[in-house]
Amino acid sequence: MKKSLLLLLLTVMPLTVTQTFAAGWTGCQYTGAVDPNNSPTSGTGTKKDQILFFDWAGKTMAVGQQTTIAASNGVTYTAEITRVNPGNSPLPLPHDMKTWVNPGSPLWPQQARAHLLYDNPALKPAFYPNVNATHNLDYDIKVSAVITGTTQTVPVDVIVVDAEATSPKPGGNPPKPPEVLNITTDGGGFKIFDTHGSGGVYSGLGTQTITYTDTQRPPYGTTFFYSENASTITFDIETQARQGAALGIYLKPCSNPVPGLSAEGMLLTMLSIVGAVIYLYTRRRKFA
Repeated sequence: MKKSLLLLLLTVMPLTVTQTFAAGWTGCQYTGAVDPNNSPTSGTGTKKDQILFFDWAGKTMAVGQQTTIAASNGVTYTAEITRVNPGNSPLPLPHDMKTWVNPGSPLWPQQARAHLLYDNPALKPAFYPNVNATHNLDYDIKVSAVITGTTQTVPVDVIVVDAEATSPKPGGNPPKPPEVLNITTDGGGFKIFDTHGSGGVYSGLGTQTITYTDTQRPPYGTTFFYSENASTITFDIETQARQGAALGIYLKPCSNPVPGLSAEGMLLTMLSIVGAVIYLYTRRRKFA
């Protein structure tokens, strides 16, 4: 009776996992390989296989504008602008991560350091107004993901970063107000993804709003943050000069110890091992 019950459990238990994922889906978005189309291709960062950059090339800062990533992991990610409040600001344009470039300035290339960590010059993941004018703008971007070829949604983890530079003392005569970049998520509190140099000055780590206040002055640096299970990201930019921000997807490394092995495969493997051990044990007792 006990043996029959055990065999029944070994047969039925995998069914609960099989129903969890669509056909061919492993339950993990991280592949361990750099995506040939949307991952960073330059920079000193060592996590290029964990980022996907959206490409806004050809788009404008307007409600309804969207862009997609058909990633090699079998997931299609979509980012859509759902709200824009420009005030009197010049609307930003899509730009690669190397935003402010001015070789004639003593401040360059210390500013706009995000591209030094992760960049893909072929893509335009940042929104950046290349106009030195008042720029107080806020906008929302909605992110979503489905298993490619299906309507089954999957969780989205996002990456955000100051794509230019903020300064508490921008200078000018009369002096300009401090620059601030607020980024808010409706997902999990922001955590550090990767850091360049000093990391810059910011607040809000662990909360749903990260506030960059100084990524321009020495000791130079900036930080990429991520938020798990997010759907809407709000960017609030307050500056009297140029400022930009970028959004990407975080491919969090899987908890599976064997690359490519799904939760279902792990359970089946484990149950098979247990079944084999029980079988060998009972056979041994039978012939002992």
